[in-house]
Amino acid sequence: MIRLTYISTIIIFMTSCNNSNRERTIELLNQVDSINIPQDPDTLLQSDKEKDTLKPDFQITTDKTKNKNQRKNKKIRESPARMIDFPSDNNFNGKPMTQQENIPKAILQEYPDTLSKLAIACYKTYDHFFPKSIADNFEEGISTVHIHYPEKLIFRFELFETEYSWTPYIVKEVIVRRNPNGEVYTE
Repeated sequence: MIRLTYISTIIIFMTSCNNSNRERTIELLNQVDSINIPQDPDTLLQSDKEKDTLKPDFQITTDKTKNKNQRKNKKIRESPARMIDFPSDNNFNGKPMTQQENIPKAILQEYPDTLSKLAIACYKTYDHFFPKSIADNFEEGISTVHIHYPEKLIFRFELFETEYSWTPYIVKEVIVRRNPNGEVYTE
C-alpha cells in the first residue's frame, strides 16, 4: 500500500511539473514574438518567414515522390521455385525425371536440339549417382571400379516462358541411351 501511494504521488508531481513547464514555455515564446528588435545596418537578421529545410513541405510533389508512390503501389511479382529430379533406382527402371527449365519459345524454335543437348549434359554429370561395383584381382593386386549405366534415362522437360510463369508451355520427354561403345545419344 505504501508503494502504491508513493508511486501515485510521484506521478501526480511529474504531471503537474510538466503542465507548468508547458505553460511557462508558451509564455516565453509569446514574449519573444512581442519584442521589437531595432535593425542595425551592420547586422543581418534572418526573417521568420524563411522555409525550414528540415521539415518536408507536403504540398510540393515532385516526379520523384510520384515515382516512389507508384513503385509502392506496384504489385511485386513472385517467381515460383523450379524443380529438378536427380536419378534414383526408380529412374533407372523407367520412371521419368522431371526437369523444369526457363527456356523461351523463340530460343527453342531457333535451336530445336537444345533439349537433347541439355539431357546429354545432365546424364554425363550423373555418374556419381549410378551404381558401382569393385572387381578385385588378388593375384595381381589390382582392383577396378565398374560403373553400371542404366539402359535408359527418361528426362521429362517442363519448359516455362519466363521465370514468373506458373504453367509450362510444353512438356517433352527425352530418352538418353548409351551405345555399346559408351557414347551417349538421345531419342
